[in-house]
Amino acid sequence: MDNFEFQEKELIEQGKQAWQRQDWKKAIDCYTKALSINPESDARIYKEMAIQIQEYYHKDSYNP
Repeated sequence: MDNFEFQEKELIEQGKQAWQRQDWKKAIDCYTKALSINPESDARIYKEMAIQIQEYYHKDSYNP
């Protein structure tokens, strides 16, 4: 596992932890950073889900 792959996995894990705390903005930020490392990352799916939840429950709180 190279350094970039490790960073990507760490960011996804941080995003999952933020998700559990319902800190949607932090989760989305972590997934976005992971995607900047690897655009094909699973973070894409997690980010899409977090944005959908954010938009449904908190329409005004996330403004990229």
